[in-house]
Amino acid sequence: LMLLPIHDQPKIERMSFRHDAKMALASQLLRRYVVAIVTGTRWLETEILKTQQGRPYVPGAVFDFNISHMSGFVVIVVRLDRTSVGVDVACFTPPEDWAEGWMQGFRELFSPAEFDEILAGGVDSKYSELQLAHRWALKEAYTKALGIGLVTDLSLIEFRNLKLVSKLGNTWDGSAELWVKGVYQDWRLELFLLDDDLIVAIATPRAGLN
Repeated sequence: LMLLPIHDQPKIERMSFRHDAKMALASQLLRRYVVAIVTGTRWLETEILKTQQGRPYVPGAVFDFNISHMSGFVVIVVRLDRTSVGVDVACFTPPEDWAEGWMQGFRELFSPAEFDEILAGGVDSKYSELQLAHRWALKEAYTKALGIGLVTDLSLIEFRNLKLVSKLGNTWDGSAELWVKGVYQDWRLELFLLDDDLIVAIATPRAGLN
């Protein structure tokens, strides 16, 4: 904790649960480490601010980064130009106390075609859990790249040609296509399994990538 600036320490100390505090600390340390490496600045001299929507950024930086954490993992992605990038980690195993048919509560967050695909394997099936987690992680990564969070009509953000990544050790899958309001968007979308129950999604405009 002492590796953080004094003004950032109380936020973590006030957290009620120890595991939440550990995740928050790991997130803060990782982003400061990456920014220090990329910019060449000293650890405690790295300045990381947040937009009004809560997106972290470095003032005047010629690079972009984004971070996500869940279930003991912290993931950071960096793009070494001014192009935005977003990342999200999602779990595809629902909590045990969720009621049967819980997926129906997500219907309004997906396009009709997407939700039909989610339920294609049967309600609450493993296939449906994988489909929902993949698509949810991609939506989160895309909106985080834009810096708008989830304060938009998510059903207008659609992912087509999506292939499920269902085995650890698979290479990154980048086949998914992004469509917004029925119009194709030239973005690079990548998916990878981080753990047996965790999927990582990355979203960034394709322009400027090799």
